[in-house]
This record gives sequence, structure tokens and C-alpha cells, in this order.
Amino acid sequence: FEHAAVCEPADCAIGAALRGRPEVGQWAAVVGLGAMGHFVSQTLFGLGVKVIGIDVSENRLRAAKPFCAEVVNSSTQEPVAAAREITGGIGVDRAYEVVGIEPTFAAALQMTRMGGTTVLVGVFRAPMKAFDPEWLFRRDLTVVAAKGPRPLVTAQGEATVLDFIQRKVIRPETVVTTFPLARAAEAFAAQASSECLKAVIVPDEGG
Repeated sequence: FEHAAVCEPADCAIGAALRGRPEVGQWAAVVGLGAMGHFVSQTLFGLGVKVIGIDVSENRLRAAKPFCAEVVNSSTQEPVAAAREITGGIGVDRAYEVVGIEPTFAAALQMTRMGGTTVLVGVFRAPMKAFDPEWLFRRDLTVVAAKGPRPLVTAQGEATVLDFIQRKVIRPETVVTTFPLARAAEAFAAQASSECLKAVIVPDEGG
């Protein structure tokens, strides 16, 4: 049941990953490796895409590493320069912004290669103040939004997220940390501090 608790964000992440129309062998950057970014990375990895995971948290980078060809700590490395170096100076084919703030959106656009696609996954709480349309125009970028949730189903009518979990494309166990109800405050604090990716509160034993 604790794995089922993350089906909604995982479904949104699958939809977001597919919105970029990734192809096998392409490079994709995932900027922001919280639970949503983690699931986007897992989906892309399962589709045969080479993922560059970018975050400021070593804990999140460590958790995402099995699903990433490269990881970049953006608190110690300039993420755009790092992504370009990894891709031989070209830039990534797909960039997924999963934070929702201006600096990460700008970085996602700037690391996307000529003719590539940037996908907005993060929820923006404030308008951008320094957006430059030249970032899109000069490199002929495509920008798409991936709000979700748009429930996805397989050809057999089964929820795609359940299919992905059963086939171990999506791995909830790498994201979920459970806390008993009595430790609910600790769960919220752990999530807020990036100590865990997704805190799930479960009933106390005998409750």
C-alpha cells in the first residue's frame, strides 16, 4: 500500500517523460531529483534514454544514480556547462525542468541542444522576471508543458503506472520512506529537508 501511495505522482512523471517524445539513445537532463524528478529519470532510463540527473542534494543524486548515465551536483558544478561537456558540447536532446523556479528553467533551456525539447514539469509559484525569448528562437527549441494528471492506460486497459511498477521500470522502493502515524511530524520534516524523497505515513501497529 505504501508503494500504491505514490502512483499519482509516478503517473504524472511517466506522462511528463513521454511528453518530451524521447528516443532510445538520446541524452536527457532531469533538473530536480525530488520524487517527481526521480520517477521521470526512472521512466527515461527504462525507455533507453541516457539521463543526466541534476540536483543540489547529494542524497537525491545518490538515490538517482542507478538510473542516470551521469549525475551533476549543481551546487558545486555549473549545470549548463556540465551538461554540454557530457554531451560533447552539443547539449541534451531533452531537458525536463522539475523544480519550478526561474534559474532551473533558464538552465534547462540553455542546456537543450539546437532543435531539442524542454519539458516543464515543475510547478511555478511566481512569474519569471528575466525570460529571454532568444533562448528559444536562436536554437529553434520546442517547449511543452506536462501538467498531469492524465491517467495513462496500456493497450490492455491497465493503468500504465501499475504496468511500469510490475515491470520494475518504476521502482517505488527507491523513493518511499515509511513513517508510523506517531512520527508524522518527523515525516514532514524529513521530506522538507530532502532527507527522504517521498515520506509515506502508515497506520501505527494495531491502529
